[in-house]
Amino acid sequence: MSGGALAFKYFPSQFWRPSGVNTEFDASQANTATQNQRALLIGQILASGTAPANIAVQAYNQTQVNLLCGVNSMLALKYAAYRKMDPFGEVWLGPLADAGGGSAAQGSITFTGTATAAATLALYLMGVSIPVVVNLGDTGAIVATNVIAAVNVTAGVSCTASAGSSGVVDLAALHKGLAQNDIDIRFNYYGAQNGEVTPAGIAWTVVPFTGGASNPVLTTLLSNLGVQCR
Repeated sequence: MSGGALAFKYFPSQFWRPSGVNTEFDASQANTATQNQRALLIGQILASGTAPANIAVQAYNQTQVNLLCGVNSMLALKYAAYRKMDPFGEVWLGPLADAGGGSAAQGSITFTGTATAAATLALYLMGVSIPVVVNLGDTGAIVATNVIAAVNVTAGVSCTASAGSSGVVDLAALHKGLAQNDIDIRFNYYGAQNGEVTPAGIAWTVVPFTGGASNPVLTTLLSNLGVQCR
């Protein structure tokens, strides 16, 4: 049928000179159903979380997820990261408890020296910036104490800090298992060109996270998913 007899939706019906048969398929009325795309995030939760392990639960906002999984838990941080890419999609959580016989990764930072100028220590854990003010005359032990306080109130970091020997910050992952052996410790990520330098007179030594072992098993969670989130 020519373009003059039937108006095309997409194909230009006027001033089309070449001979031949012009065909167009319009499927706009063929199916008006919509498909709901669900996302399932699987991860470990803290003992302080209220979600039953191995039972999928729908997530609605970060406050609810923090309650279900525990603040700074692996799964709560996964949800926060996912929502940066997909603010509105339907999300389900697959909560896992730590393996009973597992161990949590540990690391440490040792500070030495005495600050000869006031500055800011540019510490990063898991890519999260944790700036710590260093005053003139602060010793390594004082810097370590201030770092411990800063780490323990920082959102988005799945580890805790405590005092070791003088000047030592002991770091412990919140979860047992292999995953948190990868918790990254670094200083001055953006470099001197962006004002990130170690305060004069202070030195630091990092022992990377290690020792995390025994991941949780997925079998029970996967068998419990059911049709509601497949």
